[in-house]
Amino acid sequence: MTTEKAPALADTDKTRNVLPSHNISEWMEDCPPHHIELVILQLAQLSRNQLVDPNLIRSVINPSSIKIDDDCNVTMKDDTNLTATLASVFESNKNDPTARYFLGKLALSREQFPSWKFPFTPIRDRPWPYVSKECRQRIETKLKTNILCKPLQQNTVRKLHTVRCLKSIGWSLMPFAWRVSCSDGRQFKLLKAAKENWPNIENMISTARCLNGLTHFPSVVDIGDDYLLVEYRNGEKADINSPKFSEALGHNLGNLHKIEAGHLTHTQIMVMANGYMSEISHYRPNTQKLLDRVREYLWKNIPDTISTGTVYADLKPENFLFDEQGRLYMLDIGGYQRGQIIDVFLCGSGLFENISLVDFKRAYLATGMSSSIFEDTTYIAVLNATKLAAFFLRVRTRFGVLDRRNRRDYNHWADDKITQLEKLVEAP
Repeated sequence: MTTEKAPALADTDKTRNVLPSHNISEWMEDCPPHHIELVILQLAQLSRNQLVDPNLIRSVINPSSIKIDDDCNVTMKDDTNLTATLASVFESNKNDPTARYFLGKLALSREQFPSWKFPFTPIRDRPWPYVSKECRQRIETKLKTNILCKPLQQNTVRKLHTVRCLKSIGWSLMPFAWRVSCSDGRQFKLLKAAKENWPNIENMISTARCLNGLTHFPSVVDIGDDYLLVEYRNGEKADINSPKFSEALGHNLGNLHKIEAGHLTHTQIMVMANGYMSEISHYRPNTQKLLDRVREYLWKNIPDTISTGTVYADLKPENFLFDEQGRLYMLDIGGYQRGQIIDVFLCGSGLFENISLVDFKRAYLATGMSSSIFEDTTYIAVLNATKLAAFFLRVRTRFGVLDRRNRRDYNHWADDKITQLEKLVEAP
């Protein structure tokens, strides 16, 4: 923590040290997961005011025009087209595993890059993530039986997601889930992406490889260029109020948080926070005084370092089952996220508030993890509310009418987060 006054947003670049820098291609060869969001946020800010010439996107631009120093500060040449540079980096690094993970995360954040749009695509050419005959035959060969694939989402929902992405954020389309039923009675879950959008499933595949072998993670059965096939495990719904659940959750999360453990510094967290606040200010200029208080609060209350690791983000009761061996099974693959602040998804969670904290804490600490998540983490709640407010405002601008029809009131949700910020940082 620091007692110094927080620098204004415009002055934050002046506080950075001048460190040895690397071009983005070199950095991606061994990119640490806990630094990826930090870098993507800076790339998004650099891209905001760029005028894009579609012809430039097809040109080859030297990836060395984007530099990253040892503290993850991103800089670029003034005359560089960011989109074209990233496209060049994407092409030159697409076969490197860690680079593919970075690019998969970048694809999931494309709504932050206004220039990464595709023109509207005719219905016949839309990238439906369907299970092709070729895909089905490969899975049948792997499983040595005939299969029947049934989508776990309604056709109208899948169409809506696809149209959204084509009209708003290019190919940033999440893989669709399918239930795979075998003629011999076995069942599996298939996550299928459009071939044009393989970077999105790369993130899931990379995470699955990292976590494969954990008892609470769905075992990987097969990996294709555009799909991920995992086990389907029978089980009973978990009673989140029981001591058994609390203890099992503490054990699972303690072991999960250790994976790819790292840390972010005070300076790096402030760079991220300023990125979120810049986004809020862009859409809601009248929040500037509030954002100044938020910045001051975070500057004074964030510790020197914050631990990061792999988290389970979707803490809904329906995402937990006890399997036939009595083990707690956390079935939502999309809920596993690498390189995150460890307690950001526990802070304020209704699930975390309802469990037996004594049993959870005992099991969590028994894995060797720190007790920091049980301490005052109001600064995490402030950071999380800032991040979500920025996200909701950005997505509302992208999706517009489509989301109103689907009863997703991002504007209202953003207001809720801004109100939460006002309460969290109000003067004592």
